[in-house]
Amino acid sequence: MRALCVVLLLLSSAALAAEGITVKVRCVGTCTVLLEGKPGRRLHDSLWNWEFTHVSPGKRRLEVKGFLGGSQATGYIDIPDVSEVHVHVDSKGRLSVSPAADASTRPAPPKERKKEEDSVLHVRCQRPCTVSVDHVRRPSADSRTVIVHGLKPGAHRVEVGFALGGGDRRDFIELPPSSEVFVFATDAGLHVTNTRPLGK
Repeated sequence: MRALCVVLLLLSSAALAAEGITVKVRCVGTCTVLLEGKPGRRLHDSLWNWEFTHVSPGKRRLEVKGFLGGSQATGYIDIPDVSEVHVHVDSKGRLSVSPAADASTRPAPPKERKKEEDSVLHVRCQRPCTVSVDHVRRPSADSRTVIVHGLKPGAHRVEVGFALGGGDRRDFIELPPSSEVFVFATDAGLHVTNTRPLGK
């Protein structure tokens, strides 16, 4: 007797953290299921017969074998990147794939910022000074000039303290992507004197 199989892809919170999908297979009758040529874990006390974990979305080869090892269905299923997918194997071995009615889309991974988008900040002081950027003190080679590499685009808090007193000067300096920004610090405050693309 040819079995009727239903494949359920269940994306649990644990699978989300591992960036994988849990595949559970249910057969009407006895069956053995291979996914990408590998057997899953047999479930005895469950509605489901087989379970596969950490499955990635995309095309995956599914094999369903009957009680005596005869092939019931073999083919590639396209697993969408949603929380739950049903794959139905009919009596003629045809596979139909559809997301479950309550399936949700998995969250997209955060966009990585390209290193080449980072910017450089040059701070030159009217007289000897200390410079802090985003509350972190930055070293100076000559006590008047500080160069900070690898700053992400956006506003950064710049604070300048003059060695001979007169109070601190602070402001937020906006850095465009992949740029060099030049700041001149005087008693009157911080002044952006030039902005240019990196490498120019």
